[in-house]
Formats: sequence, structure tokens, C-alpha cells
Amino acid sequence: MARSHGRVRVTPAAFVIHSKEPALLAELAAHRKFDKLGLRQLAPTVLVSRTPLDKTLAALRAEGCAPVAETTNGTVRIEQTERRRAAQVPPPRLPRGEPRSRNSDPRAVRAPAAVDLKTLAARLRAAPPMVPEPDPYNGSLRQRHRGNHRRPREPASACLVPLAGR
Repeated sequence: MARSHGRVRVTPAAFVIHSKEPALLAELAAHRKFDKLGLRQLAPTVLVSRTPLDKTLAALRAEGCAPVAETTNGTVRIEQTERRRAAQVPPPRLPRGEPRSRNSDPRAVRAPAAVDLKTLAARLRAAPPMVPEPDPYNGSLRQRHRGNHRRPREPASACLVPLAGR
């Protein structure tokens, strides 16, 4: 045994990082932002770290890596993350002028106000007629989309001028 002195070495390590991609591990070991982790390459596919697992995972994830933690027997460790819930929806506001009672639920559905249909029909008939503005493009979408924003020529019937007034 005396001849094998120094042939086996023991290094303190918090855990081992391994991958099938040697170039990825070489990049991690050489990256300046990971100096604080104490990474050291033992083999092309093996790194050791002096930093605890949770801090190393957080540092790797912060730099865009997606490491997966393993259990002691080599299976993937499932991590529980905090559930994020959406903020609670505030209750709907009451229309102005309506008093809010303490006993009423603001989310309760209120019945619509009763409408007298004869009065509504009379108001609609008495309203001035609304005539839509004529379409300046005469229904043609081509001129709008080609960047031609000039008003198109009027049809021939619109260009006729009455001569009776002369």
C-alpha cells in the first residue's frame, strides 16, 4: 500500500454536477459568474461544487440554465413550488347615486329595471332619423390597403350639373 500513496485523492465537495455534454460542463466551469460556486472539473462530464445544492441550482437558473436536481439514488427530485394565485377580483362598483346597504352582497345580480315598451317605442319613433355618412371609397378596400389615401373619383352620375338653373 505504501507505493500507492497519493494515487487516490479525496476532495471536499458539496455535490456533483454531471451531464452528457462535456462542452456544457466546460463552459459552466469556466464561466466567471460561477466562480463563487467553487466549481471544479474532475472529468469531461463531471464537475464538483463546494456550494450547497439550493444555492447552486438558484445560481444556474438565474443565468438561464435549467438544471434538474437528483436524489441520492439518482432519480429526478420533484421540487414543490409555491402556488401563485391571481389577485382576488374586487366586487363590481354600484352605479352612481345608488346607496349601498351593509347587508346586501355587492356581487348579487340585480334585476333590470322595468321598461314600458310603449314609451320606448314612442321615443324611438320620435328620434331624428340617422343617415350614415357615405363611404368615401365606395366600398373598395383595395385603395385603402395600397396606400392610396386620395378620395376616388365620383361616379359619372354625381358629376352631372343641372342646366335648368341657367
